[in-house]
Amino acid sequence: MILHYLLLAALPFIVTYLIIIPLRRLSHRFGWLDLPRAHKRHSKPIPFTGGWAVFIGFWLGVLLAYLLVPEFAAGLGQYLPGVFAAHLLIFLGGVVDDFVDLAAWLKLAIQATAAMILIASGLKIDTIYIPFTGSFLLGDLTYPATILWVLVIVNAVNIVDGLDGLAAGLSVITSIGLLYVGLTLQVPVVVGLAVILLGVLPAFLRFNYANASIFLGDSGAQSIGFVFAVAAIYFPIKSYTVVAMFVPLLSLGVPLVELALSFVRRLLVGKPVMAGDYGHLFHVLVKRGLSHRATVLVFYAVAVSLQIFVFTLFLFDRRVVFSILVLFMMVTAAWFLRLSRQEER
Repeated sequence: MILHYLLLAALPFIVTYLIIIPLRRLSHRFGWLDLPRAHKRHSKPIPFTGGWAVFIGFWLGVLLAYLLVPEFAAGLGQYLPGVFAAHLLIFLGGVVDDFVDLAAWLKLAIQATAAMILIASGLKIDTIYIPFTGSFLLGDLTYPATILWVLVIVNAVNIVDGLDGLAAGLSVITSIGLLYVGLTLQVPVVVGLAVILLGVLPAFLRFNYANASIFLGDSGAQSIGFVFAVAAIYFPIKSYTVVAMFVPLLSLGVPLVELALSFVRRLLVGKPVMAGDYGHLFHVLVKRGLSHRATVLVFYAVAVSLQIFVFTLFLFDRRVVFSILVLFMMVTAAWFLRLSRQEER
């Protein structure tokens, strides 16, 4: 079994790596490039096609897992057509957006449609966990809850794709958290998904970290977010504890805080909440004098800190851990929001 999981990481890594090399050349040849412009930090055209390699490498890994790991095939089999169709829609929507800049409402409509495909396949959130209170059935709220979940997770990853290596690196850290929880709760599907991501993402990160030669693009960032959303929805379906769904949410703490603060900040200054700007946390830190690499490392450090909370949830009293977590998140969010507000002035 260990050998199988090593293959699940190794083969997608190799394939993703090998795809990116010619893909960069083709992108320059055919003009599939992210051009320097407003709200962009790069100074020269960079291919936005990295998500293509990530998507192909990921689904090659899923196929391999389906063939090599019986528990993975049994657990995901009934949902697989719906997951693939929804993921393909997210990916293609991202590809189109990379070329023509889709309107915000249209992007949300595509993501919501993908969520409805998941619901039709049987993957949906029908129970919610409230810390210190317990679990509650959602009833008719199952459908809007699932759609909202997909929208939030997909856009949380997409919104931090603003500095070289940031989104991909945070996704690697998040995947480690998912792997840990999947192993702890013995959920083979989540373990498989995490292992595949831990093969694909480092291969991409090799070309994306610091002076990137290729970007994820919306197709890649949204695709990664979608996989996280699926893993989180799957947890309470196949695990005895609904709190497991909260753990992937915690793993995505950095992009979720960024998403929430961007929403609040734009409301406070009267800007459209879906408009792009230079007020993101990573932009603020760069303006404050940190280098791009140092800013990315700050985000990595916060993400690793949140992963420590993930690990301790299964080792210590969850009420104590959660209380410390809330305090940590409040202090971090207040600090970042204060910096953002100062920049607005």
